[in-house]
Amino acid sequence: MIFRLAFLVLFLGVISSCSGGVSVGHTVPAPPPPPWPPVYGEGEPNDDAWNAPWFGTLYPGDQLAIEGFIGDDGSDPWDAFAFTAGVPCLVEFALTADDPFTDLDVWLWDPSIGDFVAAFTSPYNPETGAILFDAYGTDFELIVRSSFGFSSYTLQVAAVNPWETPDLEGGGAQSVEFASIRAAKR
Repeated sequence: MIFRLAFLVLFLGVISSCSGGVSVGHTVPAPPPPPWPPVYGEGEPNDDAWNAPWFGTLYPGDQLAIEGFIGDDGSDPWDAFAFTAGVPCLVEFALTADDPFTDLDVWLWDPSIGDFVAAFTSPYNPETGAILFDAYGTDFELIVRSSFGFSSYTLQVAAVNPWETPDLEGGGAQSVEFASIRAAKR
């Protein structure tokens, strides 16, 4: 055993003197970070308010993206996505259609009254908007609809502090539409 250890030390000494220095070690690179914001798939069925998958409670600083596909032939009338605003916050969204000749819109569903309360229907791509929630624990759904055409899409959602001044200009010519939901305390 001592002979093997001495041989190993001698062998490493010879190698290091011949090559100008060798360090024996192993560095494992850190795993890549998860995508930020996290990206989710659409998931069917989500064609009405009662089948909307819940994507969690949003707090200022939270972001996520949902990728899906929709068309205007009636076979997939809308894609519904449920959320809860955990605290008073401003929820901003951008819906980008992959096909530039398709017009997709976002509608806002208020489950507490069982009806649509806003529609973001500009002819622009991306369709953008913001919703102000002034109560804790407000449930809402963002509904993606096709006004014209078929396309895959990405819906980006971000919650921000409503008392900060958001940069809503973004350097583009589009304006951001606003809506608000006032929820009764439960």
